[in-house]
Amino acid sequence: AGNYAQTGGTFSDPNPLSHAFSVAGSFSVPYSTSGVFNRYTGSGVNASDPYIIRSIYDLQAMNSDLDSHFKLNNSLDLSAAASWNGGEGFNPIGTQGNPFTGHLHGNGQVLKNLNMHRNGNYSGLFGYVSGNVDTLGLEDATVYGGSYTGALAGFNAGTLTNVYTTGSHTVSGVSFVGGLVGGNTGSIANAYSSARVMGTDSVGGLVGTNSGAGTIDKTYAMGYVNGTSHTGGLVGANTSTAPSSVSNSFWDKKMTGQETSA
Repeated sequence: AGNYAQTGGTFSDPNPLSHAFSVAGSFSVPYSTSGVFNRYTGSGVNASDPYIIRSIYDLQAMNSDLDSHFKLNNSLDLSAAASWNGGEGFNPIGTQGNPFTGHLHGNGQVLKNLNMHRNGNYSGLFGYVSGNVDTLGLEDATVYGGSYTGALAGFNAGTLTNVYTTGSHTVSGVSFVGGLVGGNTGSIANAYSSARVMGTDSVGGLVGTNSGAGTIDKTYAMGYVNGTSHTGGLVGANTSTAPSSVSNSFWDKKMTGQETSA
């Protein structure tokens, strides 16, 4: 009963399949510089022997081991996390100061009903990614944040491949807001979003802003997009210096309500 709020130290269960773990209230763990929460099978040292994620707690605990390899064992309903952290919901995996540098292989599984209502920047399932995320779906994600807000990642400086978000729920922020990713300086390929996207500046159906050496390839967007400035059906703003920074991609003009894209 009650909340689980680990602020440091190490919690480790060498036999997680033999021991049940559940929390009636909120669940939070420290970022990897402060402590470790580990109920995984696998070693997490490489893609051949990743940490196996079986529960919502395993997923949230990625924050305590941001440079490891992970694999989803099964699809998860994240509804229970909506009330965590005083109603802010699931804590983003990785921050600007402590980015996710590891690898999450989604294994073709789906994360459903992500709910986040945050005032801070870098909001999404991942707050800040410098590693790799692939083969993962999000369904019916509702994410409210500040600048750099996206259903999958607030900011991507890594590699996102074969990922998507679907459903009629909303991704809403201030600036740099995208249905999938808020800000991108990395690589996004084989991805799509049908999320409804709302913000002020740099708002896109898939990506809010694409900059640096960011590339976007083989993607599409078809969710309604509403913004004040630098608003696009696929990408809100694009200042990337990469050749062919956006390629083989499209958006549905009628469904997004946008005639143009950056």
